[in-house]
Amino acid sequence: MLVDQSLMLLEVAMELALPHTFLENLAKRFGPEKARECAMSTSVGGIGPLLRERIFAQAEAGLSVVGVSLLYNTVWAQAWHEWGQINLQKRNVGNALRASLQKRSDLEFSLTFFDGKSLPVEVWECPYGKAVCYFLSAPGITEIVYPGPKDAPHGIQQNAHAWAHDIRLKQSWLVGRGALALSKKMNRKPHITLLSETPTFFSHHQLVKDEFQQDPFFEQTKYIFNDHTPLEYAHPLWDQGTIDLVKLDAGKYLNTPAWNGFKNLLDVTSLLVGTCDAVFGVAKKHGDVMKAMPSLKEFSSKIQYVTNGVRKEDWQALEFSNIEKLTDQDLLEVKGRLRKKLLDWVWRHCHLWPNWAEESKNRKIIAWTRRITPYKRLDLLVKMLKHHEWRSRFLNLNIVITVGGRIHQQDNHAQDIVYDLLDVLGKDPQLQSRIVTIDNFNVWEAPTLYQGVDGSIMLADDTREASATGFMKAQMNGGAILATADGAVPEFVFFQGQDPDPSRVNGFYIPYVNGEPTPLGLLEALEAFDKTMATPLSAAALVRASIHVTSQVGVDRTVTDMKKLYSSL
Repeated sequence: MLVDQSLMLLEVAMELALPHTFLENLAKRFGPEKARECAMSTSVGGIGPLLRERIFAQAEAGLSVVGVSLLYNTVWAQAWHEWGQINLQKRNVGNALRASLQKRSDLEFSLTFFDGKSLPVEVWECPYGKAVCYFLSAPGITEIVYPGPKDAPHGIQQNAHAWAHDIRLKQSWLVGRGALALSKKMNRKPHITLLSETPTFFSHHQLVKDEFQQDPFFEQTKYIFNDHTPLEYAHPLWDQGTIDLVKLDAGKYLNTPAWNGFKNLLDVTSLLVGTCDAVFGVAKKHGDVMKAMPSLKEFSSKIQYVTNGVRKEDWQALEFSNIEKLTDQDLLEVKGRLRKKLLDWVWRHCHLWPNWAEESKNRKIIAWTRRITPYKRLDLLVKMLKHHEWRSRFLNLNIVITVGGRIHQQDNHAQDIVYDLLDVLGKDPQLQSRIVTIDNFNVWEAPTLYQGVDGSIMLADDTREASATGFMKAQMNGGAILATADGAVPEFVFFQGQDPDPSRVNGFYIPYVNGEPTPLGLLEALEAFDKTMATPLSAAALVRASIHVTSQVGVDRTVTDMKKLYSSL
């Protein structure tokens, strides 16, 4: 496998998590609350951290990498209250970010948008290890990531949905066409451009009629489309009005499977898959799901997969860097110290009573910390707790569950799920000490959580998860995985009772019934976990088996696979 180390890789993304050291320094200057909000502003779900770590690791492997994303001015802070309310407040983070990033006035440029208007674009630089990333901002465009009608300025509420659609397109234009303009400004020709998810559509210079379409500066660029979400909202359909608005070149789509001439609708994902030089999903199962999509079937031979990985320097506790030197007793003692540290953080962060940590010190901690959306099935926890018998069985377990994650401000269904959970907890003092909700879960504080937990829950309706990387962060720290077999889970989680080699068991299976997990399946997995953790010998074996897959779930393995993909081009 030979990859030219002089190749310039251009990573383009709407979400790009900030480096941990950057957030640490920001916290020292502006305080932990502001660091928490800044961490949330550029990373909604798992894609932000995984792209951050992919950029770090590719550069560490000797590749020349430049990342481009947007600098968002505000974020929705989210507090979950024990009296059953969710408090969503928009907070300014732009000032703190601008004071912490390096402004590159020499790289600023003017960008003409599809409506013919030109705007000045500021460029802010941040080192990502041996790589560098640039964050673009433009007035009126980069207010918040993935804006919805609730983000519309006062005075246009009646047209809020149209406003949100227009601003999302302009954000896509800015990150895509802006990446092209920035490359020219730096005089660095991208040899390979990676488009992560469909909002980076305009990074492909040939697709729309503008100054970049025929620019010889990009004639040698190869394009790779990286899908991260096998869900409808991430695979948009554009009507004729949108197609005309963004000046899409009809010659690029009319005679392709992406175009539905009967409905005059364009499948944007299909167009990217057909146009780009290579395409990959982020897990083996996700690649198979992509191949089976009706609009992508014709490209099944083209679709590959490179399973996501996480960077152990960001996530793994140093004590686990060489587990071969640790006895079983050593492993359990380390887990005990990290658990104690986490319990102290939880009671302070979640405003619990001071002796809660002491009361919980002998309980095992399981994290349910994921982006909150219906298909990730947090509702099953509520259903389990509402069932009298199942609630009693849960309370008999030696377990605490921490629940947290980002809710999109427009996702009313997800908010209803959290409301239901808070309502159950508010009426039951026993559960309040066993189910703990975490406000504003973010990439800066997440390592403390993943290093201290004994387990992590990963649920999704069948085929709805692309990869999921939270479980990998827990595995690196000896956390067992309670999961459905979706995303990347089947590649790295070896379930109790299913794997022929008991020594590598590191997880507990939650089965599908008609494509969905059930609350009883969740409870039974919790019971199996609790039973295994009750005995030091079996607990140590579980911890060791989880940490043992570190090299497999590590981002270095991802980079090795990415290099193979690059060499094929």
